[in-house]
Amino acid sequence: LNSSHQALLVSQYNFFKIGGIVEKVFNVTCPDFQPIERRDLCFSLMHYLEKLKHQVPAFHMEFADSSVLEILWLITNCEERFKGETHAKEDQWIYFLRLLGILSDHAFVGPHTVHIDVTSKCNTKCTFCGYHTPLISDRPWAEKGWDQLSVDYDLFTRMIDDLKKAHTTEDILLTGGGEPLMHPRILDMIEYIKQQNMHIILFTNGLLLHEDTSKKLIDLGLDKIYWSIHAASSPTWIFQHPGSNEKTFPKVIEQMRTLLKYRNEASKSDPVIVMVNVLSGVNVHEVLDMVDLAGDLGVDELRFQVMHYGNEQTDHMMLTSAQIRELFKLLPEIRSRAESYGVSILENFDFQLTQLLDFHEKGSDLKSCDWAYNLYNNTGCFVGYFFSRTWVDGRMSFCCHDRVAGDLKKGGFQKNWFSDEYQNYRYVAKHFDDQNNVRANRGYRVQFNNA
Repeated sequence: LNSSHQALLVSQYNFFKIGGIVEKVFNVTCPDFQPIERRDLCFSLMHYLEKLKHQVPAFHMEFADSSVLEILWLITNCEERFKGETHAKEDQWIYFLRLLGILSDHAFVGPHTVHIDVTSKCNTKCTFCGYHTPLISDRPWAEKGWDQLSVDYDLFTRMIDDLKKAHTTEDILLTGGGEPLMHPRILDMIEYIKQQNMHIILFTNGLLLHEDTSKKLIDLGLDKIYWSIHAASSPTWIFQHPGSNEKTFPKVIEQMRTLLKYRNEASKSDPVIVMVNVLSGVNVHEVLDMVDLAGDLGVDELRFQVMHYGNEQTDHMMLTSAQIRELFKLLPEIRSRAESYGVSILENFDFQLTQLLDFHEKGSDLKSCDWAYNLYNNTGCFVGYFFSRTWVDGRMSFCCHDRVAGDLKKGGFQKNWFSDEYQNYRYVAKHFDDQNNVRANRGYRVQFNNA
């Protein structure tokens, strides 16, 4: 704002906070422009500015360029122009408001996906799991009692209320560093979320999917289950789950078969069942058998995930470059076999293998199996507009890693999500510069290079 001429240049970066600017300059109460309501945003903005000029005659403004009106026109017409381009259970208007946020360096609504750590307790010890594997001897988080924590139910419901107010309804993930079904109030949590008309996904290893529990989950309207199995045979299961025996794997399989039978007999399509397999040197030989198992059970989708590097105590389980190449060669057969069963292969697998092979061709070390290495150097990272993670103790993480950017116990989700501090993290991530990192709460570093 030029103090001598008192003229304001309106742009995509300030159209939503002009009221506050005018209020500071002229000492009058002026509301900011709110783009959330479905309407003609271009007309509404012009009408808002006219009212503002009528209220404060000394206020003069001009548009920096046509960008803001072009963007608002696109948002206004998004549902007509891009019909069917987003998920059926996704609010297209809200989705485009998140894109508007990226273009304007400002979050107008809550995230699309919220990853909620329900509990850190687990009933198995997957060897490839960074939290509970017995192969890692130095686990300070476990020594501090972290592996026995569960999220407080009242804190959880307050967060769900906040998410509803922030227009986050599309993707609520109940997951974390443990088995969600071990939380004593997990069914109450799911019921509460569904009462808010939110789309909910449950992650589980399936050990506690007893018949009564499965029926309750289906009757509650659970939308999707990510079922972590990682094996197609009992010996491979036992090798990856110390303490299990030859009866465990068949039990898990039959429990899933019972769940699907009840769902299908009830003529329901939900929950969608996604069979998840983290691929390592231990189980990769069963990849085609995993597809066959998915087909035999009649699950809906199949997700393969390349195991990440944990530390030197688990690196012997990593896929070798030869195994990654062989997997890539098998992709056509994996796809065609899954298609013959009517099972969809999630696209992340193609992306991971393609990225890893590209790194290999450029001489990069594949030891870490980090397919996202330096992925955002040229594009910037937009995760701060679409995703958030909450830990069992109430901390909020900027992404799925431990980059703490807030605390639910200090003001709740909305206050943290829309805070200036969180906005600064978004700006740093979007305008990617590995020399411009910032420190998050409790001394954690929100570091975006090589993330």
